[in-house]
Amino acid sequence: MGQKQIAGYLISWLLLIFLLTSLTRGCNFLGPPVESSQLLYSDFVHEVERGNIKNALFTSKGMVTGELAQPVNGKNLFSTEMSPSPSMDFVESMRKTIIDKNPGAKVEFKIIRSSNFDLLISFFPLIFIGVFMFLLFKRQNQQGNNAILFGKSKAKLILNTKNVTFADVSGQD
Repeated sequence: MGQKQIAGYLISWLLLIFLLTSLTRGCNFLGPPVESSQLLYSDFVHEVERGNIKNALFTSKGMVTGELAQPVNGKNLFSTEMSPSPSMDFVESMRKTIIDKNPGAKVEFKIIRSSNFDLLISFFPLIFIGVFMFLLFKRQNQQGNNAILFGKSKAKLILNTKNVTFADVSGQD
């Protein structure tokens, strides 16, 4: 194998590792805005009870983002996570609680549909295995089937042309 081919394989593997890492760790499209404060859910409930919610947006993915009336940790914007798919009854009870405790607060609920990107991410392992198998078979064909010869015995089968019967060997020790 030449150095250019090795460098090509190395670059392709590094690119693949980079893409996998970025997809699994960096894909939080519904995450908090840059200048928002990440609140624990219990802290969010505490701020609701204090009457410190100006507006809140609940999403079907379990995120709550919004604005506080008084800053927490020096920031007015907040973000918190609930269960991954909250029930409508729970969201409605939270909406009523926020409006009761925070007069003038604006509360919305947004249904976020799965995108084609989410579908691609869910099928990514299958696509990855398929591409890996394709490259493996392609490499095997390029080597002229030498991989199949690995481990084969070089022993020759010797055919005995002389027929030996029981009568020929009976009585011999």
